[in-house]
Amino acid sequence: MFLTWVPTTQQKADAASRRRPRETYQFALFKELVAEFRVTPEVDRFATRQDRLTLRYNSEFQELDAEGSAWESHWGQVVNWWNPPFSVIPRVLMKIVAEGAGGILLVPEWKSRTWFSTLEGLPVLRRKRYPKGQSIYRNAAGERMPGPKWGTIALLISPRCVQ
Repeated sequence: MFLTWVPTTQQKADAASRRRPRETYQFALFKELVAEFRVTPEVDRFATRQDRLTLRYNSEFQELDAEGSAWESHWGQVVNWWNPPFSVIPRVLMKIVAEGAGGILLVPEWKSRTWFSTLEGLPVLRRKRYPKGQSIYRNAAGERMPGPKWGTIALLISPRCVQ
């Protein structure tokens, strides 16, 4: 038997303990967007208890009220709200297509990203563009945050469940 020291950064079991929750923020124009699109999302797929915009939500971290991880949940047959971390947008798009999910997707308008062409292939019922610099988020204290340095688009996607 040999004992070998393995740095904690190389141990899968420790990976979750090193992750930090993202900054808490909300899309400040949610009610207006939902009214304009005439659809009410049922599940906020990338939220925390503090920033969820629907009663039902998925969280990246274990939370008492969360319905588990967005990746483990089935996205079909409900109207979804997606405001995902930018790093997982390609994976979100693959899951939307694979599961025939519908709902409102909020993403940066980064036309040069490889995932952007996937967006253009989705069945979009409505689209709304927020120009760069427009204040569209609020922080945990409810204060409006400075607008992002890029445009943002909201898409009402209807593969199978949003009419």
